[in-house]
Amino acid sequence: MYLVCQYVCFGKKYLNTGIAGARQEIRPLLFKPNNRLKDLLFLDIALDSTVRTAIERGYEELNSAKPEKIMYFITLVLENLALSSVDNEDLIYCLKGWNQALSMSKTGDRNWALFAKSVLDRTRLALASKAESYHQLLQPSADYLGSRLGVDQWAVNIFTEEIIRAGSAASLSSLLNRLDPILRKTANLGSWQVISPVEAIGYVVVVDELLSVQNKSYGQPTILIAKSVKGEEEIPDGTVAVLTPDMPDVLSHVSVRARNSKVCFATCFDPTILAEFQANEGKLLCLKPTSADIQYSEVKETDLTGSTNLKEDGPSSSVTLVRKQFGVGAKSRNIAYLKGKVPSWVGIPTSVALPFGVFEKVLSHHLNQVVAERLQFLKNKLGGGEFSVLGEIRKTVLELAAPPQLVEELKSKMQSSGMPWPGDEGQQRWEQAWMAIKKVVKGLGETLVGAYPGRALSFTCKKNDLDSPQVLGYPSKPIGLFIRRSIIFRSDSNGEDLEGYAGAGLYDSVPMDEEEKVVLDYSSDRLINDGNFCKSILSSIARAGHAIEELYGSPQDIEGVVRDGKIYVVQTRPQM
Repeated sequence: MYLVCQYVCFGKKYLNTGIAGARQEIRPLLFKPNNRLKDLLFLDIALDSTVRTAIERGYEELNSAKPEKIMYFITLVLENLALSSVDNEDLIYCLKGWNQALSMSKTGDRNWALFAKSVLDRTRLALASKAESYHQLLQPSADYLGSRLGVDQWAVNIFTEEIIRAGSAASLSSLLNRLDPILRKTANLGSWQVISPVEAIGYVVVVDELLSVQNKSYGQPTILIAKSVKGEEEIPDGTVAVLTPDMPDVLSHVSVRARNSKVCFATCFDPTILAEFQANEGKLLCLKPTSADIQYSEVKETDLTGSTNLKEDGPSSSVTLVRKQFGVGAKSRNIAYLKGKVPSWVGIPTSVALPFGVFEKVLSHHLNQVVAERLQFLKNKLGGGEFSVLGEIRKTVLELAAPPQLVEELKSKMQSSGMPWPGDEGQQRWEQAWMAIKKVVKGLGETLVGAYPGRALSFTCKKNDLDSPQVLGYPSKPIGLFIRRSIIFRSDSNGEDLEGYAGAGLYDSVPMDEEEKVVLDYSSDRLINDGNFCKSILSSIARAGHAIEELYGSPQDIEGVVRDGKIYVVQTRPQM
């Protein structure tokens, strides 16, 4: 206890080393049984409160402070919050990121503000996650006790919010709000990230969550201002634009759907600008986006006719499927086409394809007679309007057994293609592979392009100067998915690529092995702290994209991987 008191006294002058040091001494004691636990808890709470009080007293001097000083204050509060949290790995990596940003600023790195902005975005995500966990932990007890004690409902509803506001998280959020516009101005980021730049005219409607209206059909062209967009939602019928303060990934389902459906989609980082849009609820606005901004103006209803992507000229034409000679979908065809045509330094994954009709063939095998009869029974119920059986159908598909002929044929093709045969590692590994194949058929909902929050690293590169990529934003995703050397079973459908057919998100790619979720530390990543390495990787990506675009003769959406500095292309398709 003497050592703790010594830290506190020292901390009156040196807040960062004093109180933080005292709390670091206390923290391990809180996880061990001792007869002074209550005293230690109250001491720790008091020290936490002292940091917050000291920071808030210094707000006034931050009004004219340089960004480095605000970042320094952020590190103090963030460290304090990490010491108050049990599951604090993400907060610790955020703290490392802020220290890295401070170091970059001191050394004159021209991208320091861009990197600091990515750390700020990640810190906000960590705060949002922390607030959600507090709500799940505390609010049920508040609801129960409030109802028993006769507490006013409004007070019960805000109980968890008030707990959060009384802690370091509120101080940290305030500091982030002060720094955000400074970083955006320094890094020339503007107030928008335009994901789908499409001009649109519509009536403004404000909603809390896009998810809550995704199944709605608007009878007139609608500009949705959605406070929350996670990434996996559908865009409601009749919507011509979606504007949000959220940051869904540019590869998320909703982003892809917006681009393909020619719906304007953008993130607004300035609360003032977003409030202006919200104040226009019910009015008819015209949106004119550029690559980094959205201009808007109020228009008359006479300007609406023929100016939106809503068409009312009769029912849409039916889609006719024409039988072709190939038995695989666009993904497999594109991969096969690229082999031997792209530069040798661009890797193409080794692959084999199960052609269309294999599922029906497996289902008709005598090994699966019971499964086939069960599926037919469920299909009949589905035809009668019992949509609740869809879940049973999915479960039944997973009961399929693999006929010996399929196993032998697949083994032969994989081995002759240079792919490892899972069965060589034991029966359990083959069973894992077979389960993955069945899950592709079943469909689960995308994971790699799903709703993981945060932004990826982004850059631009001129086609006439592929050696000079320009970073537009550093990554802020807190979670990375990692997997052992394995096989991934890709969804593959011709229907997914037909005009007028919405297939994205209905099909899935399933890894044979489960991915490991890892909290990411960007401060030690070479892409961040090694400028030459970053330039080399980004330039290689640009060159690969340019080569594939030249090969196809049109702009492409390309998916790929960088592993040990080598570029691998796993998918390409024409831009819609």
